[in-house]
Amino acid sequence: MVGAPWFRALPVIALVGAIALRWIWDNLYNFAVKEDSVVEYLTALMYVVVVGLAVTVALHLGRTNRLAATAYILLAAAGVFIAGEEISWGQRIFGFAGPPELVEANYQGEANLHNLLGRHLLHGSYILVGLYGAFGRLLVPKIGWLRPAFLYAPPRWLATWFGTAAVLYIYFDYIETPMASLFESYPVASQIGYDRLQEVVEFNLSVGFVLFVAYVFHRVRTAAPVQLRAELSGS
Repeated sequence: MVGAPWFRALPVIALVGAIALRWIWDNLYNFAVKEDSVVEYLTALMYVVVVGLAVTVALHLGRTNRLAATAYILLAAAGVFIAGEEISWGQRIFGFAGPPELVEANYQGEANLHNLLGRHLLHGSYILVGLYGAFGRLLVPKIGWLRPAFLYAPPRWLATWFGTAAVLYIYFDYIETPMASLFESYPVASQIGYDRLQEVVEFNLSVGFVLFVAYVFHRVRTAAPVQLRAELSGS
């Protein structure tokens, strides 16, 4: 099922569906993608799931492959950080003000760090992660010490879940901006109500991480002990 064309198309369908929803029912679209709403909370929830799965994978790897176990502990830590950042560490949920210096420096007045990075650095991070998730499987096998490769890069059937984030941010930063400077009538996302589309592709990305770590967990858990030890040791 997960390798079926329709499954690979789901993140693209989600993005196109969000664009269509903006035209058909803009109130619902705006409600879904606004701060502290459905899509943002679902994204945070996905990263909480990633944390649990990544820790479980790390425990399964144990001492058999310490490098991979460490990588998954780091992934779990990143999941905690991203989930917290998505909801500004519960600033509005729990009603706390946040550190004054951080809130004042944040252009949205939120208690998070990612808004301090600046547009291009933040978007560049999403582009790199998206491209790695989509094409990392082509690179990892060429790096001898990253064994087995399935632990370090998503399989091909997950490419679109990661790739949509890279595509949208490449468009925003490297196509839309230059085109808008050349043509006054060029439709800019922020002017036609699509400046929150990134919430959709960030959700796609979070689902991609859940599916990837779940796939790794399944392989690690179901492999025969002898086969697993051979794979993890790179023999």
